[in-house]
Amino acid sequence: MSGQEYKDDSTTKELRKKGRKALSAFRAVMSANASASASASAAVASEQRRAKIDEHLASVSSNILATLIDISNTLANSGIPRVGPTEMPQDCVWDKSDEDDGDESEGEESEESEDDN
Repeated sequence: MSGQEYKDDSTTKELRKKGRKALSAFRAVMSANASASASASAAVASEQRRAKIDEHLASVSSNILATLIDISNTLANSGIPRVGPTEMPQDCVWDKSDEDDGDESEGEESEESEDDN
């Protein structure tokens, strides 16, 4: 399977969509948790509010986990190549060996150039 076929596969597209939704929900949970923590010490009424927020965060977290399990099960049952026993197309795989090659000064230069982007 070529990289383009992999990217164009309907299952791959659906899993990416689910992954984006889960990531978006995770970000919302983290944001809500941070704002709730900041205002939690405001008053006694905030304890009730905090309990509702905690309940909501638990619900969203459960949905995120269910989405990730669904993605994992779909990948396991779909036959789509992935990193592991069955490799994804090479142009879809991040090559970690690029980071290990070369001396440290090259790594620092590449980090600086990435920061500029």
